[in-house]
Amino acid sequence: MHLLKLIILTFFVISSSFCNELNLTLEEKEYLKNNQPIKLHNEMNWPPYNFNENGVPKGFSIDYMNLLAKKVGMEIEYIHNKTWNEFMEMLKNNEIDSIINISKNQERSKYFNFTSVFHTAANAIYVQNGNEHIDTLKKLEGKTIVMPKGFFAQQLLAKHYPNIKQILVKDSLEALRMLSLGKADATVGKKNVLDYIISNRNISGVIATNYVDDNRLVSLVRMATNKDNKHLNSILEKGQKAISDEEILTLKRKWFGSNNLTFAR
Repeated sequence: MHLLKLIILTFFVISSSFCNELNLTLEEKEYLKNNQPIKLHNEMNWPPYNFNENGVPKGFSIDYMNLLAKKVGMEIEYIHNKTWNEFMEMLKNNEIDSIINISKNQERSKYFNFTSVFHTAANAIYVQNGNEHIDTLKKLEGKTIVMPKGFFAQQLLAKHYPNIKQILVKDSLEALRMLSLGKADATVGKKNVLDYIISNRNISGVIATNYVDDNRLVSLVRMATNKDNKHLNSILEKGQKAISDEEILTLKRKWFGSNNLTFAR
């Protein structure tokens, strides 16, 4: 019993020292004290950013969040086995506390508050081998792409490129599998993500042709909280500012490799 009390006391002493360094307000400290663990989303098939392997959350976003949590003295719990759309609804309903990698748009801003950008990611066009001539969005007009439902790129393409038909699936792995089987002309997604899946899930007959020729499809990656959860949003923002450029570079080298740092900012 005495050992347990000592461990708990040590945790709060360490947490208090972190909070002081980050200039957390009294309300923010109280929030952390009363709302542990913080529930975060963990995707199943979005490597190398956010995925789950044998029940273990992994990826750049996961490592980044774990680092942030240490800096603010935050206990976290990852929630998985949900689709992207389900996570979005869970955040709207305060069933999770944050989505830890998301792009901001007008529709999402109705429901969520966002932190500042901590990463940018480029999207690319993928086709079956032999269709390498399909290398622009203009050339995709009148054709069919397969896209994960609710993703940033999917929604933007639906809004601004209505002549590109869409088949909606649950995640990037399913999109690549359908493309490899010839059930669509192309898919569009984060190059780091799709390259990782192709390499690690033995997806054959699929190739990237070009980066998307529309700057609106460059994803500015942030964290999001429910609009009612302003304290957590502020805590996450302060935690992001406490992460050094060197620490971020180390994570990028781990998950993207030195050759991909230009497109994985």
